[in-house]
Amino acid sequence: MQALIFNQQITFMQYLDHFFGYPIPIFIKNLIIGIAAILLGLLIKFIIHKIFIMLSRWWDSVIIKSTIKHLRRPIAVFIPLLLLNSSLDIMVMPASVRLHLDKMLEIALTAIFALILIRLINVLEDFFYLKYDLNKENNLKERKIRTQLQFVRKFIVSLIILITAAIIFVEFRKHA
Repeated sequence: MQALIFNQQITFMQYLDHFFGYPIPIFIKNLIIGIAAILLGLLIKFIIHKIFIMLSRWWDSVIIKSTIKHLRRPIAVFIPLLLLNSSLDIMVMPASVRLHLDKMLEIALTAIFALILIRLINVLEDFFYLKYDLNKENNLKERKIRTQLQFVRKFIVSLIILITAAIIFVEFRKHA
């Protein structure tokens, strides 16, 4: 398996040399691969964003608009980082550099994923706020539900942050 990945690295690196017409340094090749992965991630994010914008025009749904509002920025960071992390397999670099870069990307992906989960809770909260209208005359039930939702949201967000911190600390400890 390792030999197959190494052969794919050599083949791709040779393709870059052939594309430019002369051998280029490995650092520049790795930089090209990383920038290409990030640009591809931004393109995918742009396409997903446009699809959600189109869906929001067809369906006047609070869920779609809330998803766009709350998840646009975290997804804009998550997808390029995910593709950059997967492009590390075709980069040629010393093991120590790969280890540090891999650790940084895993920590960043973990933190961004936690942020996405927190923002998903905000999307669900928007949905419940739409369902239970506070503008009614007798809104005691709705106010109770809203208070309970706020408590549950704060609890779940705290739990997500705690678990994320634990995962990040384990990641540090794993490579120490």
